[in-house]
Amino acid sequence: MRHDIRNGLWILPIAGIDHIVFGDFGVVRQLKASPFNYGENYFNHYVELYGTGIARQINCARVNLCRPYTDRVLDIGVGALEFIDSMNKAGLVCHGYDVNPIAEQQLKERGCWADPYEDNNGFDDMSFWDVLQHFPDPMKIIDRVNRYLFTSLPIFDSIDQIRMSKHFKPNEHLWYFTRSGFVFFMEQAGFSIVEYNESETLAGRESIGSFVFLRIKPPKHGHILSPDLLPNPYTEQQ
Repeated sequence: MRHDIRNGLWILPIAGIDHIVFGDFGVVRQLKASPFNYGENYFNHYVELYGTGIARQINCARVNLCRPYTDRVLDIGVGALEFIDSMNKAGLVCHGYDVNPIAEQQLKERGCWADPYEDNNGFDDMSFWDVLQHFPDPMKIIDRVNRYLFTSLPIFDSIDQIRMSKHFKPNEHLWYFTRSGFVFFMEQAGFSIVEYNESETLAGRESIGSFVFLRIKPPKHGHILSPDLLPNPYTEQQ
């Protein structure tokens, strides 16, 4: 049952878990969450996927999405570094950042670690492959993108579809979007959509949209998605 909280926001239980629904924008976020463990098991999952047929197709599509716009990308959430390797093989420069300690160590050993919260190491463009839905507050890192933002993530036809999807992963996936909802979300962050395709869905993934956005203005403040107006999903769980 819907429960209104303020200014176009309401609480909607999805599979028994409360989520914030942002009006009719097609944007949903888990209200309260337990911290997710991005440790060794998480990293090993991507090691197992590295070099598989579908992984090669996906990373080829990602490289081809970036190539027309830039030759230098900072990749956020690197998995087992397969996208970085694919970029390097294509003659493009790619560094990375990850909260996983194993991935961080490998990036530093290769000399391709860059912290977006510090100086971006000279990278104006960033990629977020299947990543943004994991952040409690993705706006903070999106604010660090100076020019192009490349991303892929689950896209839903409607919020009613969420509970039935393989991408419904409480505590791991905190955000859910329709296509128009995600475009709206990025517009609030100061970006305009440049390109959209479903290449990862065609490669065999379920309901994944791939986007290119270009920053056209500074991020807005005081809008419905402003971080200072939202309860933190972790600090609000007590």
